[in-house]
Amino acid sequence: MLWQQFLIILALTAISLVIFYYIRITILLRYKINKNYLLVALIILFALPFLFAKKYRALQWIQYIQVLLVSLTFLSYMEIARIDKAEKNKPIIGRPKAKPSRIKNKKSK
Repeated sequence: MLWQQFLIILALTAISLVIFYYIRITILLRYKINKNYLLVALIILFALPFLFAKKYRALQWIQYIQVLLVSLTFLSYMEIARIDKAEKNKPIIGRPKAKPSRIKNKKSK
């Protein structure tokens, strides 16, 4: 029984990482997503098992899907936070300041 649970957790981890890297390439790096939306989704996904605990207790696969969704949302939130931090610390590229023209001392002959 313990080995089955360990293998299920290992499989869920592998599946969530594969899906996350696909989402990262296709969505997160192309579109600007507000991280507050993901935070709200994460809170809702945490609250769902408590709301429907009695109704779906017998269905184990629904719990696995909820774990997968929570892990994907959390990984996406952390990736967007990392992207925002990298953009915030990016140096500003602009035109250099114009140097004032200087008159050089020339010796007159």
